[in-house]
Amino acid sequence: MTDTLENLCRDLPNFLVQRSDFQYEKKIGGGSFGDVYLAKYIPTGQMTAVKELKHETLEEPFLQYFLREIRILAKCDNYFLLHFTGYTATHPFLIVTEYIQNGSLFDSLHDQTKSLDGTQKTIIALGIACGMARLHSFNIMHRDLKSLNILLDESYFPRICDFGASRIKSAESELVTQNIGTVHWMAPEMFDSTNYTLAVDVYAYAILLWELLAEEIPYNGYSVPQIMRTVCMNDQRLTIPQGTPPNLAKLIQLCWNRDPEKRPPFDRIFKIFKSHKVSFPGCVDSKVDEALASIEAKAAQLQSHGIVISGIPTNISGVPNSQNQPSFDTESLYRIVTSGDSNQIEQHIKQLTPETCSFYFDCVFKCISQQNPTNITVPALIGILKLIVMNQDCLTEFVKRNLQNSLPFDKDEHVKLSLSILLPIFEISPKVVTTELVQKLEPFIPKFGFKICRLISVFCSNFTEVGDPWKVSDILILKAGEFIQAGASIPLMETLFGLLSRYDFFREARLQNCIPIYLNRMMSNIPDEIITSYNCLNGLQVPQLDVDPLIMATHLDNANISKFAIQFLAKNPIKRVNPMLIEAISLSQFPIQAIQALCRCAMISPKDVLDKSSLWLANPKFAPDLQLTCLMTITLKEDLRKIVATNPNMVSFLNSCLSGNPSNDVLSSLSTLMRVIPFDSQTVMKLGETGFLKNYIKLVTAANNMVVYSNCFLMIDYLCRISFLIDSLDFAPTALQLMKVPELQKYAIYYLLLLSSFEVAAASLKKLNTMSVVDSIQLTPDVKKLAEDLRHNLFF
Repeated sequence: MTDTLENLCRDLPNFLVQRSDFQYEKKIGGGSFGDVYLAKYIPTGQMTAVKELKHETLEEPFLQYFLREIRILAKCDNYFLLHFTGYTATHPFLIVTEYIQNGSLFDSLHDQTKSLDGTQKTIIALGIACGMARLHSFNIMHRDLKSLNILLDESYFPRICDFGASRIKSAESELVTQNIGTVHWMAPEMFDSTNYTLAVDVYAYAILLWELLAEEIPYNGYSVPQIMRTVCMNDQRLTIPQGTPPNLAKLIQLCWNRDPEKRPPFDRIFKIFKSHKVSFPGCVDSKVDEALASIEAKAAQLQSHGIVISGIPTNISGVPNSQNQPSFDTESLYRIVTSGDSNQIEQHIKQLTPETCSFYFDCVFKCISQQNPTNITVPALIGILKLIVMNQDCLTEFVKRNLQNSLPFDKDEHVKLSLSILLPIFEISPKVVTTELVQKLEPFIPKFGFKICRLISVFCSNFTEVGDPWKVSDILILKAGEFIQAGASIPLMETLFGLLSRYDFFREARLQNCIPIYLNRMMSNIPDEIITSYNCLNGLQVPQLDVDPLIMATHLDNANISKFAIQFLAKNPIKRVNPMLIEAISLSQFPIQAIQALCRCAMISPKDVLDKSSLWLANPKFAPDLQLTCLMTITLKEDLRKIVATNPNMVSFLNSCLSGNPSNDVLSSLSTLMRVIPFDSQTVMKLGETGFLKNYIKLVTAANNMVVYSNCFLMIDYLCRISFLIDSLDFAPTALQLMKVPELQKYAIYYLLLLSSFEVAAASLKKLNTMSVVDSIQLTPDVKKLAEDLRHNLFF
């Protein structure tokens, strides 16, 4: 073991760290191999995820896992691969990576409080393809690519992680361990072969794309043998959701092709997404481009901290590293800038360094000040954008000279590029941005609302650290209509939500100004805007919102929106309901949220909810305990109890509550509900004829629970006082046994006393030697008096 660790230290000395370098804050995960902690890396102040192994010494196979994961992490020089901080070679054995705060892609897809839009999904798919292309360039296969192993950073950009199952594929096609990875994402060849290729990751990527579309667990409910039979023997795949763009569906089908050779490589997949030939529904291409520019800036920032970011030949994956300083004079540079030749400018800026980039900046601003045409100024400005994105030191030089305040806004072409240049400045150097600069952007909201909203969002993310932020945040509210007209509704709502949820003082001051914006977009005809509105309002938990019931009913009937609408209704009390809304809720495909929503509606208009009970009582997807909760809410109104009692579906509903294996809570709730409903004798007799009471007593006896027993006694007492049911005698043997339980004595004696008043029941109680049993038990004084009344009924 020592030799192997010594080799690792010799190969990767720059990544060696000490346990004392980290300040542990809290445990955030763990498993059989080790625990994971959130910790500050003291030398840089960076928050990291520290995996601390439980082993004092590393022996096979754990040594192999440890060494393999470190060697692979050390190669992860792509933005979309989890960034490696370091390791220790002595106990305690640590593997340290960057900390990603938003959890896994799996969490975001299956957490009903979150929602990824089409643009975010496209960026995630693009990023995974880029990261995997880099991994495959080293001949490394991941072998466990799945949504659980994709982390999302603060901007919801992906990071591929968990390389414990990864393996470097040798040129000699060494045999690979069979059946590694989670079966739901595994390629067919992994089930029955040990000689598979990098293409297994492409298959897993297809399942990931399907997850992003369907937002469901692949092969959910299938056992391992069922998955093997479906994928391998039947050569069947998951059903691609209706409405999937044809190009995206075609890509998925290519990626999960049975023949590994026909699956496209990741570098080709990346280029397909980057060129906008494939995207998810609702994706805005310009937002993807902006995200890529933002990632370029972040990559440059990482490099400035000593993290090299490289990969396939694109700006987001590599940072040029000039070996030679450029030699030029300002006159020749100005000629290049004013040539309008994009290729010549591109070649030249690649040679610039932080020490010489200022010459380029000066030439560009001189070119603009001399009123040159846009075919000259635009390529020059693009050069600035590329320069500050590729090299953060150049960006630092740019803001050091306050050039952001001199950017041109005289022409649309200039405005568009100036806004793009400001984005990495806002993100990396927010403190240099002034309120005056942001206010300067107001006139351009109608044409460039999306970009400006993104800039304000970044500015406001440092709300407590910038001067006079209220003037900037109020632009979002006062100019909301212009942002909406400019197609920036979603970033507008998300930015306001971030402020409202992060800062209590902002919520207190501006919540009432923001609510109309969300309600306005809820009535939009753009699904992504409606969904964002619902998600934000869900997160804000605003009481008594006045939302149009007809609008919500329409949303509940829309397959793309219904999930978000029902979540909103389940969580938020609203002011108005109507029969159409109740009907839409009753037919919902999301039973738990639907019943919660019905209960909230019942607090507002119980009559409307009750009038539609034939729908929600008959819906097999609604669990009985949830239906009972709704009925109990309705029966809080005394004037509605008679209507409940005469409901033609009531007897069949009560019987359905006993099907399956009802919980103790259901058994008790049934008793509580029935005892407030004024049944007539005909309904009670019908309950007896359908076997309700017989089944109920059988289930109560099996439950053997004190609370359930007491509720059973009370139910029988209530029903038999309306109309005697012979099945009530089924509980007599249990009642005699429960006489021995002091807490239940009074319940039991009242039950026996009631039955003894019916001639047929009294005869049965005599056969059970009821009084002999009662006399053998020590009774409380008040029960003794009732026992004498029972004796009188049985013998006279």
